[in-house]
Amino acid sequence: MIFRFTVVHLWILSIVNLVLIAVVLCLLAPKTNPVDVVVSTPTETATKEDTEADIDEDALNVYGKSALRAGLKNCALPMNQLAERVLVGHKVGAYRFPAKSKGFASMSMEVATKSGGVAYMTFNLSEPVAGQCVIAYEAVSQWNNKCEDVVKKILTEFIPTRMLGERIAILTHKDNENRKVFTMPVGEGCIATEKEIISFVE
Repeated sequence: MIFRFTVVHLWILSIVNLVLIAVVLCLLAPKTNPVDVVVSTPTETATKEDTEADIDEDALNVYGKSALRAGLKNCALPMNQLAERVLVGHKVGAYRFPAKSKGFASMSMEVATKSGGVAYMTFNLSEPVAGQCVIAYEAVSQWNNKCEDVVKKILTEFIPTRMLGERIAILTHKDNENRKVFTMPVGEGCIATEKEIISFVE
């Protein structure tokens, strides 16, 4: 039997295709990360424009200013706050990559530790939706000790979780499962990479 398509049949098929596309898009939509830090906001009557206008650039450190000048207004205060937590007391050399797209910025830093060591750190900032800022940072450091000793004596706040592959181990912070350290043996030493993704909302 030969089935002949009519205009009605084509119309029905078009509707079915649209429904299938909508379902696929919903399944592929990115999930929002859990909120780790909530930044204080103005009163409920304040508008988004008021919030942006209230940012005092002079009160920001160089990292908060860098986020603001990159056009990431929602990330200015969170970046200022995070830098105070992880960089205070250290000598830092920083470079911000030229912006290639709106709503994203990347910084690379050399961090001289108080013990005389050095670490390479990156901050990646983005504003996926209005009123939100997501910051991912990584800190890479090299140790002369074996990874087993580094985990036991230095990374005491982290708990071994599993192996990433054959040589790199994953450790999770005991109070924050979103904060990880990846340890990789190199010769007689160890390279440790700490990584955390933080979501700030107004």
